[in-house]
Amino acid sequence: MKGENMNNTFKKVTAVAMGIATAIGTTFAAFAEGTDAVQTALSSGATSVSTSLTNTLTTVLPIALGVIGAVLAAKFGIRIIKSFMAGR
Repeated sequence: MKGENMNNTFKKVTAVAMGIATAIGTTFAAFAEGTDAVQTALSSGATSVSTSLTNTLTTVLPIALGVIGAVLAAKFGIRIIKSFMAGR
């Protein structure tokens, strides 16, 4: 029984490893064919993602900081009030 489970696990690991090796081999072949086009595409894609992320953060960050600040103020305010009431 234990030998069968080990054999099945080995088969699954081998299948995954072959899939990963195929994906890596295909990627290297794509980069070897037209490196200028690939570099341009990667550069423009990275620039686009960076710009989009920066725009999103500058929009969301002030709102998120305000909400977090309000929650923390309420949490510490409740704690202070409870400590005053307990010390009475």
